[in-house]
Amino acid sequence: MKTVILGKRSALTSVLKQKLNNVIIVGTEDLNKSSKLILPNKFNLIINLFYSSKKINNITDYDQYFKFSIYYLTNFLSKINKKQINKIIYTSSAAVYGEIIDNHNKRNVYASTKILIENYLKNLKLTKNKLVITRLFNLYEFNDVFSLLSKIANCKKNRKKIVLYNAGEGVRDFIKITDVVKIYKKLLENKFIGTIDIGTGEGIQIKNLIDALKLPYINKSSLNEQKISIANISKLKSIYPRLNFFKIERFFLSKGIFLKKKIHRINFPVEKENQLNENITIIYGAGFSGKKLYDQIKLSNKKNNVFFIDDNVKLHDTYYKSSPIISFQKFLEINKIIKINNIIFSIPSLEIQKRNKILEKLSKFNDAIMLLPPKDKIINNKIFYSDLKKVSYLDILDRKNSRINNKLIKYLDNSNVLITGAAGSIGSELVLQAIKTKAKKVICLDINETELFRLKNDLSFDKRIDFVLCDINDSKNLKKILIKNNISQIFHAAAYKHVDMLENNLDAAIKNNISGTLSLIKNLNNKVKNLIFISTDKAAKPVNILGITKRFSELMCLYFSKKIKTNFTIVRFGNVFGSRGSAIEVFENQIKNNLPITLTNLKAERYFMSITEACNLVMQSSQLKSRGDIYILNMGKQVKIYDIIKKMLNFYNLKDYPILKTKLKKGEKLKEILTTSREKIKTLHSDIFSITEKKISFHQVAKIVALIEGNKNSSLILKKIKQIKNL
Repeated sequence: MKTVILGKRSALTSVLKQKLNNVIIVGTEDLNKSSKLILPNKFNLIINLFYSSKKINNITDYDQYFKFSIYYLTNFLSKINKKQINKIIYTSSAAVYGEIIDNHNKRNVYASTKILIENYLKNLKLTKNKLVITRLFNLYEFNDVFSLLSKIANCKKNRKKIVLYNAGEGVRDFIKITDVVKIYKKLLENKFIGTIDIGTGEGIQIKNLIDALKLPYINKSSLNEQKISIANISKLKSIYPRLNFFKIERFFLSKGIFLKKKIHRINFPVEKENQLNENITIIYGAGFSGKKLYDQIKLSNKKNNVFFIDDNVKLHDTYYKSSPIISFQKFLEINKIIKINNIIFSIPSLEIQKRNKILEKLSKFNDAIMLLPPKDKIINNKIFYSDLKKVSYLDILDRKNSRINNKLIKYLDNSNVLITGAAGSIGSELVLQAIKTKAKKVICLDINETELFRLKNDLSFDKRIDFVLCDINDSKNLKKILIKNNISQIFHAAAYKHVDMLENNLDAAIKNNISGTLSLIKNLNNKVKNLIFISTDKAAKPVNILGITKRFSELMCLYFSKKIKTNFTIVRFGNVFGSRGSAIEVFENQIKNNLPITLTNLKAERYFMSITEACNLVMQSSQLKSRGDIYILNMGKQVKIYDIIKKMLNFYNLKDYPILKTKLKKGEKLKEILTTSREKIKTLHSDIFSITEKKISFHQVAKIVALIEGNKNSSLILKKIKQIKNL
């Protein structure tokens, strides 16, 4: 279908002409010709009537200007009112949002003109069910000399000062014209009708950009300058979810200009009608923690306006220093007037269930919410702004943190620690926890070069850590590492863990999970005091390859504990939040990529705990003395995976998100168990239990160990393991 573009002289029209097929360009001079305008009977229409905002704002006779500016458009539309138009795109501007002054928009003449035309088009019979209004943010292109970015680049290359208005405090959303053209092509194909922001959804402060370029500037004041101009791209994402925006860094590089600093981006969407004209912070909780935070905020920036929300009715309409304490309902009323982009939840002592009720109440503000750490992690009642973290869907799950018994990790003081599988989810968290102790040395061992490199980059500040690239089946190298580093404590986390992957990769599962564990055990020397083996709930009454390999590794640890001096500790737990490749991570990635969530069964249940909590308990378990053989962690009650999905969707404000029901994967259970034993024995820690094993034939275990050492037939090894009584 042909596309008619009204407006010749814009850079957007020029690129559209190149990228679209069958384009007819109509300029204002064509409309003035006496000859009849010849157009096809059916076409798409793009209205690109651009005006110089500087010229417009210098005009004193506004009535005359409005008549002039709208004349060409009305004249053209009158000539085509009998034509069959498929879709109309009117190119408007982000300037229509203006500044918010006393709850009203203050717009310049240019912006007012755009609003006038928008409203005019909306009320035409011609445009009914056909009109798309695109509000474009700051455009730039390589050959467009009029854009702000081009002016900045030219000043940099020619060593000239740039003129900044209001010291460059304004925040702008820059989008490349070629990206706009891609969106226009999509809009012509899509059924979308209505008004849409066209920008990247990221704001860059002009002053920050100028600083990054080390460009000198001249400051001028202006009353017409918008403070914040960022596109709300929620509609755009639904139409074009996979659009990758061109980065302005590449624009400057193309001109041979290198940025001296990283450009900071403001990554939250801004609702234009509620655009901020000042900084407002909401602190939920006017207690001790909230007041401490208030003092810090005011100390850093006195201009910050702070409101408190508190559920205590007696505090409503009172003040802490100069800041009001209001109800939640009052807060909602305030939010209608101005956009709130910073909410701090500051009641760390609140029970998790009560806290989650409040977070649920605040769910539509999730992008803005920051949390203080739990009370037990606040040292000496000192509250710091830097302790805050963004709320995550993990925070809304009803899971209590277990208590930390510092006496139970004293054994790591002045010791040399080896962590296998150190680059994995569990392993890397164990590393983080180990360096918080007084350990003398921490050796991080892994076969995954890329992930180990990332870990090294993150932790290079700690000189106690060494990073070793090694396969645990490399017995010779492993022995050298243990002796050279004088290892006394080992956390064995190296393992393949994905159920469905291992079902189809038996050789790899046996080699890594069983032979790797055996290799480690065989190379233990008298200096190794403790080996803590990380097991899984899949090892309890195992039905899949993962569970069987982990269960036999448990049995090997029990068998060798009777033969060598090293103290073996086996810790068994269920799923952890934050683990790479876990179901929760899969769901999150599916949501981020606009894909349906895949759920195997509505009744499927799993144990869950945070990765931090699990590793903390693992480290404490080594020093517990009980008559049990295996330790299990208090995982609480099993949770339906479907219930977790619903909470995640609620957190992201996605009510009707598609959930695709599939079947249970090979080797997957409907429900997990932590133990087949009826007896759970209490230990010194309330969240760690030991279990008594049924009688195991260690004679069978010894035979299979010999078979593993001399035979590479994985199927035979698996068959023999399955024959063990009370497996």
